[in-house]
Amino acid sequence: MIRTILTIPTLARYSAFSVCVLLSGVSAAAETTTMSAVELRQQALKHFAPLPHFKERYERQQADSHVHNNATLVHMGKVLFKDSLLSLRGKNNCRQCHRVMDDRAVSYTFPAFDVSGNGQPAPYNTPAIKNMALAKRFGWRGEHERLESFIAEHLLDENITGIPSEEAVIRRLDSNPSYDVAFTEAYRDDDPDQKGKVYITYDNTVRALAAYLRTAGSQDPFDDFLNGNDKALSKTQQQGLSLFMEKGCVTCHSGALLGTETVVNLGTADETQRFRAPSLRNVGLTSPYLHDGSVQRLDDAIRHRLEGGKASTLTEAEVRLIKSFLYGLTEQGQL
Repeated sequence: MIRTILTIPTLARYSAFSVCVLLSGVSAAAETTTMSAVELRQQALKHFAPLPHFKERYERQQADSHVHNNATLVHMGKVLFKDSLLSLRGKNNCRQCHRVMDDRAVSYTFPAFDVSGNGQPAPYNTPAIKNMALAKRFGWRGEHERLESFIAEHLLDENITGIPSEEAVIRRLDSNPSYDVAFTEAYRDDDPDQKGKVYITYDNTVRALAAYLRTAGSQDPFDDFLNGNDKALSKTQQQGLSLFMEKGCVTCHSGALLGTETVVNLGTADETQRFRAPSLRNVGLTSPYLHDGSVQRLDDAIRHRLEGGKASTLTEAEVRLIKSFLYGLTEQGQL
């Protein structure tokens, strides 16, 4: 897989989303769309794709030989996701930062507090967890190409869970007898002839969490628009979509997720300032913004340009139009 890297001399704290303003070179006085909905859709489909429905996404995962996604495994992953055993202090769980309410609605918070118990706040803004089954890269650095790899590293991050080793994870899960039964039921079909095998392993823990996270998907008005419904997006949202493409935001935020595939280098020489352009799906629910959680409002995430935090060339009217379009990326029933 080819990794896209854009080198831009910038203030490092700003994210890939703001880069789109600089790349376009389009005047702030650009007129809003005069295209019909059909013409706009044709243009949009050159850059974006609708999210697949859950059944299609699930079938696609089942066809992947590297994905284990049976119902028992998914349920166990859901239980692990809520279990405070996966934190050193036994007081936190995955759900506290990666919030999933009623298995559908989502909100994300920047964990600017001591999650692990080592006295240090988590280093990055909490990443979104919806539609992870379709993501190409994971982590703010974009260094992981598989969800399992990202989870495996994340579970042993001293600033996240505080758990020091794979063995420590296993010991903690072993302390709950119900996991012995649950792991056996989830994994024994993989090797039914190996009686007495120990199924509570670090890899199996990671696989269960990944299986659960892959079930978290969404559908929103933008999908309906791309699939042919001219009225799924309001006229204002359609103008915002046109402007989003015109300003060059699609350089980083394109595809079905409007992000996750591009890694942007925010400094000409400092390789530590390279970050993945996040998905913009549900962006209206995911405040705060940027990799460091430094911007609270969506307007500001749109408005600010990179160089010194100066105001961008976008007019306030253009900011409102783009913001309106971005709210069209919110899954239905969540506003």
